Amino acid sequence: MIRKHLKKFVAAALCLTVLMAAQSNPFAAASDSYKDEINDLNDRISALRQEQQAIQSEIDKTKNDKAKKEKEKKELQNQVYLAQQEIELLSERIGLLENNIEKQQREIEEKQAEIDEYYEIFKQRMRAMYLNDDATTLGLVFGADSYADFLTRTEMLQRTSEHDKKMIDEMLDAKHAMEEALAEIQENKAQVEQDQSALSDQKANLNQKVQEVAKQEMQLADLQKEFEAQKAQKLQEEKEAQAEIDRIYRENESIGDYVGGDFIWPVSGYRTITSYYGWRFGGSDFHTGIDIAGRNSAGQAIFQKPILAANAGKVIYASNSYTPGRGYGRYVIIDHGGGMSTLYGHQNQVYVSVGDYVEQGDVIGEVGTTGWSTGPHLHFEIRENGKHVNPKKYFPGI
Repeated sequence: MIRKHLKKFVAAALCLTVLMAAQSNPFAAASDSYKDEINDLNDRISALRQEQQAIQSEIDKTKNDKAKKEKEKKELQNQVYLAQQEIELLSERIGLLENNIEKQQREIEEKQAEIDEYYEIFKQRMRAMYLNDDATTLGLVFGADSYADFLTRTEMLQRTSEHDKKMIDEMLDAKHAMEEALAEIQENKAQVEQDQSALSDQKANLNQKVQEVAKQEMQLADLQKEFEAQKAQKLQEEKEAQAEIDRIYRENESIGDYVGGDFIWPVSGYRTITSYYGWRFGGSDFHTGIDIAGRNSAGQAIFQKPILAANAGKVIYASNSYTPGRGYGRYVIIDHGGGMSTLYGHQNQVYVSVGDYVEQGDVIGEVGTTGWSTGPHLHFEIRENGKHVNPKKYFPGI
């Protein structure tokens, strides 16, 4: 029993020695500096993202078709630049995290080596003490000169043991805290790498959008050039197209009350508008709807993509024949009751016939470039009592 107490005392003393050797925490100063750098990078990344949001807000504010495309192209290029800067900052943050992880791993290994070394010393001393019975607890306690001295030594051993236990607990807490910090850094590193991958995808998408905007701008410019070159003819063709639509409405009675509900977007996944409702080409031509074009988030072009009925109703016009370069090409008109109707122009194929009843979301055709069009898109109109209105009234977000 005495030898058992001696072993506990010696083990506690050795642990105290180990703890005092590691008392100066090498992680504290380095951690503070590292966290300051990370916080600075986080602030800079946050500022970049706010700037990108501000740019997007400016894009959303522009209204004029050609000016919008030119401004959107410029702002998208700015977003590409900011995205690249953000990627560089994230790369820098990843580097800091990796360096800190490596440093902590090295320091953990060094401390483990120290602990192993002291443990070997402890085993050697315990072996020596076992072979030499002179160094016993009796020599430490019962060697007291008096009863008072005995009590003093006993109290000293007890206090030393309690102090050593407290210090050992602190050492273990520090070790656990270090391990938790390392786990947190590794988790942050994984998150940053995920963000970097997402931003790389974003940069690729932005580059693609810039190219698409440039292409759309060229299409709009070509359309304007063609209109200006044949202005009188195009104005006459537009007049004839509107007269035809007026005739269609006169010859078809409405199905009754409005079917109800909100309209849905007619081409799922495609939100780019290349020409808005209203005057264009310097006030020479009034656009009676919106042109939906571009690519979806997966990079797929809109050509031959399904056109959806914006609401339930009756097909009152469906044309599969057309004159190249004139009017709406292949187009469909759906009556939704209550004087509400929608028109879908420039279709590649029409899947419905006059008299068909369709449900909201039914596929009525596919996007094309028939009629007066310089590229694949859907010309979409909403009409009230046969008169075209701005679709923004029903889709405020466009």
